Amino acid sequence: MKKIIFLFSLLTLVSFSVSSLKAQDQEMMKRWMEYSTPGDVHKQMAKTAGSWKYTSKMWMAPGQEPMVSDGTAIFESIYGGRYIQAKVTGSMMGMPFEGTAMSGYNNSTKKYFVTWIDNMGTGVMVLEGTRDAGTGVITYTGSMFDPMTGKNCTMRQTEKMDGDNKMIMEMYSTQEGGTEKKDMELVYTR
Repeated sequence: MKKIIFLFSLLTLVSFSVSSLKAQDQEMMKRWMEYSTPGDVHKQMAKTAGSWKYTSKMWMAPGQEPMVSDGTAIFESIYGGRYIQAKVTGSMMGMPFEGTAMSGYNNSTKKYFVTWIDNMGTGVMVLEGTRDAGTGVITYTGSMFDPMTGKNCTMRQTEKMDGDNKMIMEMYSTQEGGTEKKDMELVYTR
């Protein structure tokens, strides 16, 4: 009789454990699906897909006149609408320029992100940010390595859509002593 009670108890415990694991697995799968499924934010970002022209202003130091250049960019929605890849070509400081941005929105952290690489360096800039509900401006912060100082540099980037066919991106860096300066402004039109 003791063996029967023991076996019955063991089977009940195993059955309860399996049910508990199944419920836990279902909750984990639900969270993964929420994380991986593109939503309204991704649909909004996908509206940038297409061909753009841009004008760039770049300031080497505060108070100086900016260097102005033009170029083109192809924005493409990739991986089922989860990310935007932007391939930029033009000229900078009289030299051919190419760059690639990868941007997206992380459903779990509720943050936007962007990475940037180009042919003017061998590093990567990584920024993360949020959208202001009132203005629609996405403000990113992060860092990149500054080869001139030999240190990481704090960066801030803003992006704003002005209608469906104009985007304005501004880039700022924090200098020694904590002063922020505007480094670049890009105005994209299509």
